[in-house]
Amino acid sequence: MIPPLLLNSLLSRKAIILQHSVPCKKKRRLAAVDSDPVLLALCSCARILVHSSPVCAAETRMTETLDKKIAFIGAGVMAFALAKGFVDSERVKKEQVYMLVRNETKRSLVEDLGYKSFQNIAGLADVDIVVISVKPQDAVQVLCDIRMVVDKEKHLLISICAGLSLDTLARALDPSALNRRICRVMPNTPSQVARGVSVFALGEGCTDEDRVTVESLMTAVGSCYRVQEKHIAAAGAISGSGPAFIFTLLEALSDAGVKNGLPRKLAQDLALDMVEGSAALARVEFGRRHFAELKDQVTSPGGTTIAGIAALERWGFRNAIIQAIDATTDRAKDLDC
Repeated sequence: MIPPLLLNSLLSRKAIILQHSVPCKKKRRLAAVDSDPVLLALCSCARILVHSSPVCAAETRMTETLDKKIAFIGAGVMAFALAKGFVDSERVKKEQVYMLVRNETKRSLVEDLGYKSFQNIAGLADVDIVVISVKPQDAVQVLCDIRMVVDKEKHLLISICAGLSLDTLARALDPSALNRRICRVMPNTPSQVARGVSVFALGEGCTDEDRVTVESLMTAVGSCYRVQEKHIAAAGAISGSGPAFIFTLLEALSDAGVKNGLPRKLAQDLALDMVEGSAALARVEFGRRHFAELKDQVTSPGGTTIAGIAALERWGFRNAIIQAIDATTDRAKDLDC
């Protein structure tokens, strides 16, 4: 949603937007837009642009439909979110998506959604990409179970299990051959609405084509960043667990509004729009202004906002956030076998 304060600017610039915008799935930076902060904000809200840091941002290099079959082992929230994003963005067709499910109710759900289901791991032989989307504590056993079916020449294996290193995944799949085509991806739940953030690390056996495939798939559900594996726990703590922290913040803001006399619905709407608009502004100013400068813009001497900031500092808000990321990162590392 475009922040209300930008609507007037949109009306005056709509011809420029129409002239210079591109389909969202192309995700490239536009020089004509970069020079105008308002257009940059509008495009950012519309997901026309992606972050272009040369270190870690992945631009989509394949926008056509992939000629690959994808099988999900585990049919949880993230599996369905990713499958929906892949199909909605036309990266793959529904008939290219398979899910290994043994629960009859879930199998019916899979088939009702138009995906293919199978109960036996032998079905993996016919696919090109295997996505491990089970709980971390179950992943090693799953890999041991499928090791006789997965072929290192044919299959790209993508794990979205928190904590498990590339080495652990490779050893579970084949202790004698560690150069498997394995990729670790940490997506997040906003992928359900194509506004996700994913980080990924490639194993030594992955090819350049594998990298492009992963980037193409993950940019279908949001933005994605390639990182060194040593950074994936911390990066995943921010992007993967971060939504839970933001939802907790939204809940607290809503409760605070109600405590101070606001109707619940109004408090929720205000909190949601404020967070969305603040993120859009921060994105526009990224690289030009530090987050602290944006905070200072809101605070005036002796004003209401600085009183609130002082209360946050007094109650350890900043440290609580840092400790939450630390704890999440440490727990992810503990999950590795």
